[in-house]
Amino acid sequence: MRLIKGFIAVSILLGVVYSCSPLKKIESGKSVAMASYAEHNYLQAYEQLTALITSYQSAKLKVPVDILLKTADCAAQLKKYDVASDYFSQSLADSITMTGVKGYIENSKAGGNIDILASALNQYAIFLNENGEGRYLAKELFATALRTNDQESILKVYPDLEKPNEEESMAYLLALEKANKNKEALTFCNHLIKENPDYNRAKEWKAIYYYNLAEEGYKREMAKYNKNKNYTAYVYLKRDLKKVSANYRVAKGLFEDIRKQYPSEKKYIKYLKNIYLRLEMKREASAMEKLL
Repeated sequence: MRLIKGFIAVSILLGVVYSCSPLKKIESGKSVAMASYAEHNYLQAYEQLTALITSYQSAKLKVPVDILLKTADCAAQLKKYDVASDYFSQSLADSITMTGVKGYIENSKAGGNIDILASALNQYAIFLNENGEGRYLAKELFATALRTNDQESILKVYPDLEKPNEEESMAYLLALEKANKNKEALTFCNHLIKENPDYNRAKEWKAIYYYNLAEEGYKREMAKYNKNKNYTAYVYLKRDLKKVSANYRVAKGLFEDIRKQYPSEKKYIKYLKNIYLRLEMKREASAMEKLL
C-alpha cells in the first residue's frame, strides 16, 4: 500500500513539474500556433511561431524543420521577404527539402537579394535537377541572368527553357546580336516569327536588320558609282541596286505589317518613308511625309 501511495505521489510530482516545464509551454504554444496557421491567420501565426522558436532556443532544444518552414511561409505571406528567406535558410541548414529550397529562392528573389539568389541557385542546382526541377532551375537562372544583364548566361541557359515567352526569346535574340552571331540571330528570328506571328518585337528586329543591310549596300554601291560616273558604271549600279532593293522590300513588308497595329508610331513611318524613297515609290513616300 505504501508502494502504491509512493508511486502516486511521484506521478503527481512529475505531472506538476511537467506542467511547469518548458516542454509544456512549448507543446501548448505549438498547438495554438498550428491552429492559427491552419486557419491562414498568418500575422497571428507568425507572432506565435516566432515566440515558439524563442521557447525552443531558451530550452536549448532543436527547432523542428516544420516549425521553421511554417514561420518562413507566414513571413512570406506578410511580405517579410528577407525574414522568410532567413527562416528558409535555417531550415535548409538542418534538412534540404524542396519547400525549403524553393522558398529560399523565391523570397531571395522577391526581396531583391540578387547575390543571395545567384548563390542559392548555384548551391542547390544539383538537388533541383536530381529531383525533377531542372526546368524550374533554368527559368530562375535565366531570370537572374536578365536582372544582372549577364549575356553569356542568357545564351547558355535559354536552350533549357520550356516554352519561353516573348520577353525571354527577345533577350536571347539580342544576346546573339551582341555576341556578333548575326546569322544565328536571323535564323532564330525567322523561326520565332514563324512560330509566333504576333511577336511584333521580333518582326521589328528583322525589319531593322534588313533595312540596315539594304542601307549599307545602297551607300556602298553609290560610293562606288560616284568615284567614276560613266555609262558602264551606271549599268552596274542599276544591276547591283536590284539586289539591295530586295532587302528593302523585306523590311518594307515587315514594317507595313507592324504599322497596321501601330498606325501612329512615328518610327515606323520614318522607316517606311526612307524605304519608299529608295524604292522610288514617291507617292507612298509623300504620304508618310505628311504623317510626320
